[in-house]
Amino acid sequence: MEISRITLGTAQLGLNYGIANDKGKPSKTQALKILSKAFDLGINSFDTAYAYGDSEELIGEFIKSKKLYQNAFITSKLPSISKQDITDEQVSEFVISSAEESSRRLGIPIANYLVHDFSDYRKYKKQIQRASIELKKRKIIKMFGVSLYETEEAEEIMEDKQIDSVQIPLGIFNQSFLEDGLLERLKRRDVKIFARSIFNQGLIFLNRDQVFQRMPDALEWIEKLNELSSRTGISILELAISFVLSIKDVDSIVLGVESEEQLSRNIELVSKIPKISTQDIIKMFSGVPKEIYDPRRWALNTKQHIGR
Repeated sequence: MEISRITLGTAQLGLNYGIANDKGKPSKTQALKILSKAFDLGINSFDTAYAYGDSEELIGEFIKSKKLYQNAFITSKLPSISKQDITDEQVSEFVISSAEESSRRLGIPIANYLVHDFSDYRKYKKQIQRASIELKKRKIIKMFGVSLYETEEAEEIMEDKQIDSVQIPLGIFNQSFLEDGLLERLKRRDVKIFARSIFNQGLIFLNRDQVFQRMPDALEWIEKLNELSSRTGISILELAISFVLSIKDVDSIVLGVESEEQLSRNIELVSKIPKISTQDIIKMFSGVPKEIYDPRRWALNTKQHIGR
């Protein structure tokens, strides 16, 4: 199956997600309409996870209602192993049973199953590899991969022949995976590359006051991005999408939405995305600190300020 250039991220459909999400989780009816609209607009790739609330169940209901048993490419993710009360000997069976349960909720085999927590891969690599082989043998999953955060993690999986896919953070603010030819090396191994967090969970869309309240250290970079948008006449949304789409080694970009209207607008932009100078953007934003582009370092308090 050819994967659509856009993968619909469904974290927003299963739980409250994102620094700029003021609307909260959509209703079940709204979520199902978003999924249906996405498919009608040509999206056949959907990203979910056990950790995304009831996202898997929603996708399963959507697939059943549309009878998309052969036409949907679903990425799901393994729950964190370290949070389970299991022994090393039980890890492989946990991976298998977790994938089986996700597949049951979805109602179809999982096209792409990812290790969500890379520390699990480091600690239980052999057990996870054994489980992935068995899952493919049983046709519960088709592809197996890992969700990455750090470039060092990409180096660790480079020689693992069981890895078919990776999901990486990539955007105007986070360009770490563009260094050292990492993406090119992964493509030479025929690894599918999915880019996520291209909007930094909505950070790039906050206005000056919102940034000052929630993440004052990012103000310099947000203003720089706004200045670029004003100078080129290209919206920040268009800049963000076109930048990642310009990276030839990326197979699909994961976009999350909160409404049908937002989905339609994003897809319309993708169809007529402006050409931009990738190298100019890389040069302008290569110095964004990790504390700003990595959400794991965002320590929000009750006033939504970032802890320093």
